[in-house]
Amino acid sequence: MQSASQISPIRIAVLVGSARTNGNTMQIVDLLRQTLQNKVSVHDLKALNINGFDYDNAFKEDDFLSTLDDVLDADVVIFATPIYWYTLSSQLKQFVERLSDITMFYPDLLPRFRGKRGFLLMTGASDEVPEGMTVAIEKTCTHLQMKYTDSLYIQFEDQKPKSTQFMQQILQFASNILKQR
Repeated sequence: MQSASQISPIRIAVLVGSARTNGNTMQIVDLLRQTLQNKVSVHDLKALNINGFDYDNAFKEDDFLSTLDDVLDADVVIFATPIYWYTLSSQLKQFVERLSDITMFYPDLLPRFRGKRGFLLMTGASDEVPEGMTVAIEKTCTHLQMKYTDSLYIQFEDQKPKSTQFMQQILQFASNILKQR
């Protein structure tokens, strides 16, 4: 058994897909990052130049591969998105669709996903998460041989978390992230 001093810190990559760089989703990501106090890299997909999937691999010079490289170096991948029209944001969906590049053009990268843990962080105005909201990320994790582990939904009202218990929710989510496999 490893002692606490022998356990290496968990590396965490957060992919934030939001139409607002400093919106509700990033607000929760920032609180989560402070709570985790680990090596957390945050990728604001809106600020990156990541094109849609192309069957001819026409966009291999955009920011997808460099962002993916950081994701592949992580132990945990957090997909963070506001809920827009009952589903993932277009920014996050586009990144997920670009994962097709791996199976078509870079299959040697696929084994590097094996064993990583995937999480989904969502924000929105609805009282509850729309039915089926987690399916795309769960199936993406399964396809990449990752373990889909947990999700968190924080409801917002007037650009503030609606529940007074949101920090406890973040702390529990962080605790699940920090668990060693």
